[in-house]
Amino acid sequence: MTGFNNDILISNIKTLMSNNSVTQEIMAWAIGMSQPNFNHAINNTGGKRFTIEQIFDMAHYFGVSIDWLMGNQGGGAITAKSSADFISRAVSSGNAKLIQVSVEDVIYRSDKPYCDKERHKKEMKYWAMYFPSYFDPYETITDDEEYYNDIIGCAECGGNDTLYMPLNAFLDKLVGFHDMYVSRKIDAEDYQTLVAKNLEMLK
Repeated sequence: MTGFNNDILISNIKTLMSNNSVTQEIMAWAIGMSQPNFNHAINNTGGKRFTIEQIFDMAHYFGVSIDWLMGNQGGGAITAKSSADFISRAVSSGNAKLIQVSVEDVIYRSDKPYCDKERHKKEMKYWAMYFPSYFDPYETITDDEEYYNDIIGCAECGGNDTLYMPLNAFLDKLVGFHDMYVSRKIDAEDYQTLVAKNLEMLK
Protein backbone atom coordinates (compact mmCIF):
# COMPACT_ATOMS: atom_id res chain seq x y z
CA MET A 1 0.00 0.00 0.00
CA THR A 2 1.22 3.49 -0.73
CA GLY A 3 1.72 6.06 2.04
CA PHE A 4 -1.47 7.48 3.52
CA ASN A 5 -2.75 10.60 1.76
CA ASN A 6 -6.06 11.90 3.14
CA ASP A 7 -6.63 14.14 0.10
CA ILE A 8 -6.43 11.16 -2.29
CA LEU A 9 -8.75 9.15 -0.03
CA ILE A 10 -11.33 11.95 0.01
CA SER A 11 -11.03 12.47 -3.75
CA ASN A 12 -11.61 8.76 -4.44
CA ILE A 13 -14.61 8.62 -2.10
CA LYS A 14 -16.16 11.69 -3.76
CA THR A 15 -15.59 10.18 -7.22
CA LEU A 16 -17.23 6.88 -6.24
CA MET A 17 -20.17 8.69 -4.64
CA SER A 18 -20.65 10.87 -7.71
CA ASN A 19 -20.36 7.97 -10.19
CA ASN A 20 -22.86 5.91 -8.21
CA SER A 21 -25.25 8.76 -7.28
CA VAL A 22 -24.73 8.16 -3.55
CA THR A 23 -25.60 11.06 -1.25
CA GLN A 24 -23.81 11.97 1.98
CA GLU A 25 -26.86 10.83 3.94
CA ILE A 26 -26.82 7.35 2.38
CA MET A 27 -23.04 6.98 2.69
CA ALA A 28 -23.05 8.10 6.33
CA TRP A 29 -25.87 5.65 7.09
CA ALA A 30 -24.01 2.80 5.31
CA ILE A 31 -20.88 3.21 7.45
CA GLY A 32 -22.65 3.99 10.74
CA MET A 33 -21.65 7.64 10.91
CA SER A 34 -23.71 10.77 11.49
CA GLN A 35 -24.23 12.96 8.42
CA PRO A 36 -22.65 16.07 10.04
CA ASN A 37 -19.52 14.09 10.98
CA PHE A 38 -19.40 12.57 7.50
CA ASN A 39 -19.62 16.05 6.00
CA HIS A 40 -16.68 17.21 8.14
CA ALA A 41 -14.58 14.16 7.19
CA ILE A 42 -15.34 14.32 3.45
CA ASN A 43 -14.53 18.04 3.39
CA ASN A 44 -11.53 17.72 5.72
CA THR A 45 -12.92 20.21 8.22
CA GLY A 46 -13.26 20.25 12.00
CA GLY A 47 -10.36 17.84 12.42
CA LYS A 48 -12.61 14.90 11.56
CA ARG A 49 -11.19 11.91 9.64
CA PHE A 50 -12.53 8.52 8.65
CA THR A 51 -11.53 5.57 10.85
CA ILE A 52 -10.04 2.39 9.33
CA GLU A 53 -13.38 0.63 10.01
CA GLN A 54 -15.28 3.33 8.09
CA ILE A 55 -12.76 3.17 5.22
CA PHE A 56 -13.16 -0.63 5.15
CA ASP A 57 -16.97 -0.29 5.06
CA MET A 58 -16.80 2.22 2.18
CA ALA A 59 -14.43 -0.01 0.22
CA HIS A 60 -16.81 -2.93 0.74
CA TYR A 61 -19.84 -0.78 -0.20
CA PHE A 62 -18.34 0.25 -3.54
CA GLY A 63 -16.57 -3.03 -4.28
CA VAL A 64 -13.03 -1.64 -4.29
CA SER A 65 -9.96 -2.53 -2.24
CA ILE A 66 -8.81 -0.39 0.68
CA ASP A 67 -5.48 -0.18 -1.12
CA TRP A 68 -7.14 1.36 -4.18
CA LEU A 69 -9.36 3.66 -2.13
CA MET A 70 -6.34 5.09 -0.32
CA GLY A 71 -4.34 5.84 -3.44
CA ASN A 72 -2.85 2.73 -4.99
CA GLN A 73 -4.69 2.84 -8.30
CA GLY A 74 -3.27 -0.52 -9.35
CA GLY A 75 -5.99 -2.27 -7.35
CA GLY A 76 -8.75 -1.05 -9.64
CA ALA A 77 -12.45 -0.88 -8.93
CA ILE A 78 -14.55 -4.02 -9.20
CA THR A 79 -17.23 -3.13 -11.74
CA ALA A 80 -19.91 -5.14 -13.53
CA LYS A 81 -17.81 -5.02 -16.71
CA SER A 82 -14.52 -6.10 -15.08
CA SER A 83 -16.34 -8.88 -13.22
CA ALA A 84 -18.07 -10.08 -16.41
CA ASP A 85 -14.75 -10.07 -18.27
CA PHE A 86 -13.03 -12.11 -15.54
CA ILE A 87 -15.90 -14.61 -15.34
CA SER A 88 -16.02 -15.00 -19.15
CA ARG A 89 -12.30 -15.73 -19.33
CA ALA A 90 -12.36 -18.12 -16.37
CA VAL A 91 -15.30 -20.13 -17.74
CA SER A 92 -14.21 -20.18 -21.40
CA SER A 93 -10.72 -21.37 -20.38
CA GLY A 94 -12.30 -24.34 -18.62
CA ASN A 95 -10.79 -23.40 -15.25
CA ALA A 96 -14.12 -22.37 -13.69
CA LYS A 97 -17.69 -23.60 -13.86
CA LEU A 98 -21.05 -21.91 -13.39
CA ILE A 99 -23.87 -23.27 -11.27
CA GLN A 100 -27.27 -21.76 -10.51
CA VAL A 101 -28.13 -21.14 -6.87
CA SER A 102 -31.25 -19.86 -5.11
CA VAL A 103 -30.89 -17.05 -2.58
CA GLU A 104 -33.57 -15.37 -0.47
CA ASP A 105 -32.94 -11.64 -0.90
CA VAL A 106 -34.39 -8.76 1.11
CA ILE A 107 -35.68 -6.21 -1.40
CA TYR A 108 -36.46 -2.60 -0.53
CA ARG A 109 -39.17 -0.90 -2.57
CA SER A 110 -37.53 1.17 -5.27
CA ASP A 111 -40.31 3.78 -5.27
CA LYS A 112 -39.83 4.56 -1.59
CA PRO A 113 -36.99 6.46 0.14
CA TYR A 114 -34.51 4.10 1.82
CA CYS A 115 -35.46 5.42 5.23
CA ASP A 116 -39.06 4.12 4.91
CA LYS A 117 -37.65 0.59 5.24
CA GLU A 118 -40.57 -0.99 3.37
CA ARG A 119 -39.17 -4.31 2.23
CA HIS A 120 -40.05 -7.88 1.33
CA LYS A 121 -38.25 -11.16 0.83
CA LYS A 122 -37.97 -12.78 -2.58
CA GLU A 123 -36.23 -15.92 -3.78
CA MET A 124 -33.76 -15.02 -6.52
CA LYS A 125 -31.82 -17.29 -8.83
CA TYR A 126 -28.18 -16.37 -9.49
CA TRP A 127 -25.29 -17.86 -11.39
CA ALA A 128 -22.36 -18.65 -9.11
CA MET A 129 -18.82 -19.42 -10.29
CA TYR A 130 -16.52 -21.97 -8.72
CA PHE A 131 -13.07 -23.42 -9.41
CA PRO A 132 -13.26 -27.23 -9.09
CA SER A 133 -10.57 -29.04 -7.12
CA TYR A 134 -11.02 -31.97 -9.55
CA PHE A 135 -11.66 -32.00 -13.29
CA ASP A 136 -13.61 -34.44 -15.48
CA PRO A 137 -11.19 -35.52 -18.25
CA TYR A 138 -14.12 -36.58 -20.44
CA GLU A 139 -15.24 -32.93 -20.59
CA THR A 140 -12.00 -31.89 -22.36
CA ILE A 141 -12.81 -29.89 -25.51
CA THR A 142 -10.37 -30.65 -28.32
CA ASP A 143 -10.34 -31.89 -31.91
CA ASP A 144 -7.09 -33.73 -31.26
CA GLU A 145 -8.10 -37.31 -30.43
CA GLU A 146 -4.59 -38.26 -29.30
CA TYR A 147 -4.46 -35.34 -26.86
CA TYR A 148 -7.96 -36.23 -25.63
CA ASN A 149 -6.90 -39.81 -24.90
CA ASP A 150 -3.72 -38.56 -23.20
CA ILE A 151 -5.76 -36.39 -20.84
CA ILE A 152 -7.99 -39.32 -19.90
CA GLY A 153 -4.98 -41.59 -19.45
CA CYS A 154 -3.18 -39.05 -17.26
CA ALA A 155 -6.27 -38.62 -15.07
CA GLU A 156 -6.77 -42.38 -14.67
CA CYS A 157 -3.11 -43.00 -13.79
CA GLY A 158 -2.04 -39.81 -12.01
CA GLY A 159 -5.25 -38.37 -10.60
CA ASN A 160 -7.50 -35.53 -11.71
CA ASP A 161 -6.87 -32.88 -9.07
CA THR A 162 -6.45 -29.27 -10.21
CA LEU A 163 -4.30 -26.34 -9.14
CA TYR A 164 -7.33 -24.83 -7.40
CA MET A 165 -7.30 -27.03 -4.29
CA PRO A 166 -5.28 -24.36 -2.39
CA LEU A 167 -7.72 -21.68 -3.59
CA ASN A 168 -10.69 -23.60 -2.19
CA ALA A 169 -8.83 -24.12 1.10
CA PHE A 170 -8.23 -20.35 1.22
CA LEU A 171 -11.92 -19.66 0.54
CA ASP A 172 -12.89 -21.91 3.47
CA LYS A 173 -10.70 -19.76 5.72
CA LEU A 174 -11.94 -16.52 4.14
CA VAL A 175 -15.56 -17.37 4.98
CA GLY A 176 -14.53 -17.92 8.60
CA PHE A 177 -12.62 -14.63 8.72
CA HIS A 178 -15.57 -12.77 7.19
CA ASP A 179 -18.02 -14.30 9.67
CA MET A 180 -15.79 -13.17 12.56
CA TYR A 181 -15.62 -9.64 11.12
CA VAL A 182 -19.40 -9.39 10.54
CA SER A 183 -20.09 -10.64 14.07
CA ARG A 184 -17.60 -8.03 15.41
CA LYS A 185 -15.28 -10.67 16.89
CA ILE A 186 -12.38 -9.03 14.99
CA ASP A 187 -11.99 -5.51 13.66
CA ALA A 188 -11.33 -4.44 10.05
CA GLU A 189 -7.56 -4.24 10.52
CA ASP A 190 -7.33 -7.78 11.93
CA TYR A 191 -9.55 -9.05 9.12
CA GLN A 192 -7.29 -7.51 6.46
CA THR A 193 -4.20 -8.90 8.22
CA LEU A 194 -5.62 -12.43 8.28
CA VAL A 195 -6.61 -12.25 4.60
CA ALA A 196 -3.21 -10.86 3.55
CA LYS A 197 -1.32 -13.48 5.58
CA ASN A 198 -3.24 -16.35 4.00
CA LEU A 199 -2.97 -14.83 0.52
CA GLU A 200 0.81 -14.90 0.88
CA MET A 201 0.63 -18.65 1.48
CA LEU A 202 -1.03 -19.25 -1.91
CA LYS A 203 1.44 -20.20 -4.61
